[in-house]
Amino acid sequence: MRHGTTGRAATLFNMVRQLGGAIGVALLTTIIALIGATREVDGHQVANLTAYRITFLAAAAVALLGAAVALTIRDADAAESIPPRRSRRRAAHPLPEPGPASQTVA
Repeated sequence: MRHGTTGRAATLFNMVRQLGGAIGVALLTTIIALIGATREVDGHQVANLTAYRITFLAAAAVALLGAAVALTIRDADAAESIPPRRSRRRAAHPLPEPGPASQTVA
């Protein structure tokens, strides 16, 4: 990735992340609303745990789908966008090793 396109790439990444989060919450909320968040038991409203279980299964399915899609990305295709690793430089004056806690400098 060229240095000049980094801003565009960051903007696109953030937009897709925000949009994905909003769509994900909307999808999961829709599933709960369709099934029904509560049910009546002995005249009392209680949480419909089946709706939440199905919603969590749907979220897991979407996560697995995303992982499967991510696994299709070849390293060779992504290599152009990965910056080269910088080597660690040694400090010109290394820090002294810490001494025992009982020694204090006045």
